[in-house]
Amino acid sequence: MDYASNTETTKSTVVKVDTQAPTAPASLSATLNPSDVEHSIQLNWSPTDDVNLPAGSGFSKYRLARSQDGGSYAFVVDLSTRSQTSYTDTGLSALHSYAYN
Repeated sequence: MDYASNTETTKSTVVKVDTQAPTAPASLSATLNPSDVEHSIQLNWSPTDDVNLPAGSGFSKYRLARSQDGGSYAFVVDLSTRSQTSYTDTGLSALHSYAYN
């Protein structure tokens, strides 16, 4: 109670935390276009079963990382939605190998 004799109401909110990591996407394929002057790789995959989880589940998008010539992985992009199943990685260097995570 405050000095004006008003009562205060306390509200609480229960927040559920998603502690389970999403499953990895399946059927990943990478296609190089050899005539592409930008040296791009088209990545395609089947969506994870987690795309059917309700909004607020904690899984909202894919995060893509790339390794060049067996080096450490570096962040490339956060894909905009969890239903996105392709990405074109551009501006790559010729005569190098790339791995994605």
